[in-house]
Amino acid sequence: MNGITSLNKTGSDQTDTWIDFKHTDGAFTVKMPLPPQEVKKELANSTHPGYPPYLINLYVAVDSVNLVSYLVRYNDYPAGLYLADKSLAFNSVIKELESKGKIIKAPIVVFKDGYEGRKVDLSIAETYMQIQVYARGNRIYLLMKQNVNSAQAAVEDQFFDSFHFEKYAPNKGVAFSVGNIDLIMPEKPFKSIDVKDEDSSFLKEDNIYYATNKNSGGVYAIEAGSCLNMQESKSWIAYTLKLWPA
Repeated sequence: MNGITSLNKTGSDQTDTWIDFKHTDGAFTVKMPLPPQEVKKELANSTHPGYPPYLINLYVAVDSVNLVSYLVRYNDYPAGLYLADKSLAFNSVIKELESKGKIIKAPIVVFKDGYEGRKVDLSIAETYMQIQVYARGNRIYLLMKQNVNSAQAAVEDQFFDSFHFEKYAPNKGVAFSVGNIDLIMPEKPFKSIDVKDEDSSFLKEDNIYYATNKNSGGVYAIEAGSCLNMQESKSWIAYTLKLWPA
């Protein structure tokens, strides 16, 4: 859960009118002082080498008159991984924040549109940051408001209250075939590189294919393997479909 950095003091002077920023793929809407700049990053999957990287989506707007920076960040877990424990994810983010600065207000539990999150304030390099982080299915959202001119909290505004989750955009998907089955997956699947214990499975050449819906973060998987029917001496293929919804 890297990618949190202190923002610099550059930006636009267009602070007279806040805009409604709606992101279709990210499925959220928020008010910001000006249209944000989009930044995309890839972070190596250090816990699962060989798996796809984390794709970090950041949207940054800087009020250069009041010297306040605003950021919305979201990322899905890579194909093959799923957010099973929200508390662990929240603790990971908070631990990262503690490594970068000083916690001013202890984390508290918050909810947004029914989704659980955490709220925490901290001081980094003589600036004051207010952070909210939420888990929605297999996706993590982080909101940050940073007073880059002072170690005190910035004046309250509509940023945090205006943030809301939207419906997921439809996903057309792509055609995928394995064995003698054809189906639609949300993207080209990733073939798991995990080694299975052959002694514990009746399937041979057992493979798992994962795909993530980029519009929702939902994880899809199909497991396929051949098995020899000892009585009829015929091979057959077993399929298991799995879904970790958004």
